[in-house]
Amino acid sequence: MKQVSIVAILFLISIGQAQSQITIIDTSFTYVYMEFHGSLYQIPQNVSVLLEEAQKQNMMGHMLSSVFVIQFYSNLQNEPTEDLWGLGFQIPDDVDVHPPLKKTVYTYEKVARMIYVGPYETTSQAYNTMIPFIDEENMEIIGPPIQMYLDDRSQVAPESCRTEILIPVKKLE
Repeated sequence: MKQVSIVAILFLISIGQAQSQITIIDTSFTYVYMEFHGSLYQIPQNVSVLLEEAQKQNMMGHMLSSVFVIQFYSNLQNEPTEDLWGLGFQIPDDVDVHPPLKKTVYTYEKVARMIYVGPYETTSQAYNTMIPFIDEENMEIIGPPIQMYLDDRSQVAPESCRTEILIPVKKLE
Protein backbone atom coordinates (compact mmCIF):
# COMPACT_ATOMS: atom_id res chain seq x y z
CA MET A 1 0.00 0.00 0.00
CA LYS A 2 1.22 3.51 -0.75
CA GLN A 3 2.79 5.61 1.96
CA VAL A 4 0.03 7.91 3.06
CA SER A 5 -0.19 11.09 5.01
CA ILE A 6 -2.76 13.70 5.94
CA VAL A 7 -4.14 16.63 4.03
CA ALA A 8 -6.89 19.06 4.84
CA ILE A 9 -9.37 19.83 2.14
CA LEU A 10 -9.02 23.53 1.47
CA PHE A 11 -11.90 25.51 0.09
CA LEU A 12 -12.37 29.22 -0.46
CA ILE A 13 -15.63 29.54 1.42
CA SER A 14 -15.08 29.99 5.14
CA ILE A 15 -18.39 29.56 6.93
CA GLY A 16 -19.52 26.83 9.27
CA GLN A 17 -17.91 25.75 12.49
CA ALA A 18 -16.75 22.73 14.37
CA GLN A 19 -19.50 21.81 16.81
CA SER A 20 -18.25 18.63 18.41
CA GLN A 21 -15.59 17.58 20.82
CA ILE A 22 -12.58 15.73 19.54
CA THR A 23 -12.12 12.23 20.91
CA ILE A 24 -9.44 9.58 20.48
CA ILE A 25 -11.01 6.23 19.55
CA ASP A 26 -9.93 2.79 18.39
CA THR A 27 -10.92 1.92 14.83
CA SER A 28 -10.27 -0.54 12.07
CA PHE A 29 -12.52 -1.31 9.13
CA THR A 30 -12.51 -2.73 5.63
CA TYR A 31 -13.45 -0.39 2.84
CA VAL A 32 -13.71 -0.20 -0.91
CA TYR A 33 -12.56 2.86 -2.78
CA MET A 34 -11.92 4.30 -6.20
CA GLU A 35 -8.98 6.62 -6.95
CA PHE A 36 -9.41 10.02 -8.57
CA HIS A 37 -7.06 12.79 -9.69
CA GLY A 38 -7.75 16.48 -9.86
CA SER A 39 -9.75 19.03 -7.97
CA LEU A 40 -11.70 18.11 -4.88
CA TYR A 41 -14.52 20.20 -6.30
CA GLN A 42 -15.17 17.12 -8.47
CA ILE A 43 -16.30 15.12 -5.43
CA PRO A 44 -20.09 15.35 -6.08
CA GLN A 45 -19.85 14.11 -9.67
CA ASN A 46 -17.34 11.40 -8.76
CA VAL A 47 -19.57 10.06 -5.99
CA SER A 48 -21.92 9.10 -8.84
CA VAL A 49 -19.05 7.36 -10.64
CA LEU A 50 -18.18 5.37 -7.48
CA LEU A 51 -21.78 4.39 -6.80
CA GLU A 52 -22.41 3.37 -10.43
CA GLU A 53 -19.38 1.05 -10.30
CA ALA A 54 -20.45 -0.32 -6.92
CA GLN A 55 -23.89 -1.02 -8.35
CA LYS A 56 -22.36 -2.85 -11.33
CA GLN A 57 -20.51 -5.07 -8.84
CA ASN A 58 -23.68 -5.66 -6.75
CA MET A 59 -22.16 -3.96 -3.71
CA MET A 60 -24.92 -1.52 -2.79
CA GLY A 61 -26.40 -3.92 -0.24
CA HIS A 62 -22.99 -4.23 1.42
CA MET A 63 -22.46 -0.52 2.22
CA LEU A 64 -21.79 -0.14 5.94
CA SER A 65 -21.17 3.63 5.90
CA SER A 66 -21.75 6.83 4.04
CA VAL A 67 -19.40 7.69 1.20
CA PHE A 68 -16.17 9.26 2.40
CA VAL A 69 -13.16 11.06 0.98
CA ILE A 70 -9.66 9.81 1.71
CA GLN A 71 -6.56 11.76 0.72
CA PHE A 72 -3.26 10.07 0.13
CA TYR A 73 -0.79 12.98 0.26
CA SER A 74 -0.39 16.03 2.45
CA ASN A 75 1.06 19.46 2.66
CA LEU A 76 0.43 19.53 6.44
CA GLN A 77 3.43 17.31 7.12
CA ASN A 78 5.71 19.23 4.76
CA GLU A 79 5.64 16.48 2.17
CA PRO A 80 4.90 16.83 -1.53
CA THR A 81 1.22 17.27 -2.27
CA GLU A 82 -0.33 15.28 -5.08
CA ASP A 83 -3.82 15.47 -6.46
CA LEU A 84 -4.60 11.80 -5.79
CA TRP A 85 -7.61 11.13 -3.59
CA GLY A 86 -10.25 8.47 -3.23
CA LEU A 87 -13.92 8.02 -2.56
CA GLY A 88 -15.03 4.96 -0.67
CA PHE A 89 -17.30 3.34 1.85
CA GLN A 90 -17.04 0.64 4.49
CA ILE A 91 -17.87 -2.96 3.53
CA PRO A 92 -17.82 -6.38 5.23
CA ASP A 93 -14.44 -8.17 5.09
CA ASP A 94 -15.75 -10.99 2.89
CA VAL A 95 -17.05 -8.89 -0.04
CA ASP A 96 -15.27 -9.47 -3.37
CA VAL A 97 -14.10 -6.35 -5.21
CA HIS A 98 -12.97 -5.97 -8.82
CA PRO A 99 -11.14 -3.13 -10.64
CA PRO A 100 -11.48 -0.22 -10.88
CA LEU A 101 -12.58 -0.54 -7.25
CA LYS A 102 -9.95 -1.39 -4.65
CA LYS A 103 -10.38 -3.00 -1.25
CA THR A 104 -8.23 -2.32 1.78
CA VAL A 105 -8.32 -2.09 5.57
CA TYR A 106 -8.06 1.14 7.55
CA THR A 107 -5.81 -0.28 10.26
CA TYR A 108 -4.88 2.44 12.66
CA GLU A 109 -5.02 1.70 16.37
CA LYS A 110 -6.10 5.22 17.28
CA VAL A 111 -7.81 8.05 15.44
CA ALA A 112 -8.78 11.56 16.42
CA ARG A 113 -12.51 11.84 15.67
CA MET A 114 -14.69 14.90 15.28
CA ILE A 115 -18.13 15.68 13.87
CA TYR A 116 -17.99 18.95 11.95
CA VAL A 117 -21.28 20.78 11.38
CA GLY A 118 -21.45 23.16 8.43
CA PRO A 119 -21.32 23.19 4.63
CA TYR A 120 -19.26 20.35 3.24
CA GLU A 121 -17.19 22.92 1.36
CA THR A 122 -15.92 24.37 4.66
CA THR A 123 -14.89 21.13 6.36
CA SER A 124 -11.25 22.25 6.26
CA GLN A 125 -12.05 24.51 9.24
CA ALA A 126 -12.29 21.44 11.46
CA TYR A 127 -8.57 20.82 10.94
CA ASN A 128 -7.87 24.20 12.58
CA THR A 129 -9.25 22.66 15.77
CA MET A 130 -8.09 19.07 15.32
CA ILE A 131 -4.41 19.68 14.55
CA PRO A 132 -3.76 21.73 17.74
CA PHE A 133 -5.68 19.12 19.77
CA ILE A 134 -3.47 16.34 18.38
CA ASP A 135 -0.36 18.38 19.24
CA GLU A 136 -1.63 19.09 22.78
CA GLU A 137 -2.25 15.37 23.33
CA ASN A 138 1.42 14.72 22.44
CA MET A 139 0.40 12.74 19.36
CA GLU A 140 1.40 12.74 15.72
CA ILE A 141 -0.56 12.17 12.55
CA ILE A 142 0.36 8.85 10.93
CA GLY A 143 -2.06 8.39 8.04
CA PRO A 144 -4.69 9.86 5.77
CA PRO A 145 -7.83 11.45 7.13
CA ILE A 146 -11.24 10.24 6.21
CA GLN A 147 -14.09 12.69 5.83
CA MET A 148 -17.44 10.90 5.93
CA TYR A 149 -20.42 12.95 4.77
CA LEU A 150 -23.30 11.98 7.05
CA ASP A 151 -26.14 13.95 5.45
CA ASP A 152 -27.65 14.25 2.00
CA ARG A 153 -27.08 17.86 1.10
CA SER A 154 -30.10 17.86 -1.17
CA GLN A 155 -32.26 17.27 1.93
CA VAL A 156 -30.32 19.08 4.69
CA ALA A 157 -29.49 22.79 4.86
CA PRO A 158 -25.77 23.38 4.20
CA GLU A 159 -25.18 24.90 7.64
CA SER A 160 -26.60 21.71 9.25
CA CYS A 161 -24.63 19.14 7.24
CA ARG A 162 -22.46 16.85 9.37
CA THR A 163 -19.04 15.48 8.44
CA GLU A 164 -17.30 12.84 10.55
CA ILE A 165 -13.53 13.31 10.37
CA LEU A 166 -11.06 10.59 11.36
CA ILE A 167 -7.32 11.32 11.55
CA PRO A 168 -4.97 8.41 12.42
CA VAL A 169 -2.68 9.28 15.31
CA LYS A 170 -0.12 7.77 17.68
CA LYS A 171 1.62 8.96 20.84
CA LEU A 172 4.98 10.63 20.29
CA GLU A 173 7.85 8.61 21.69
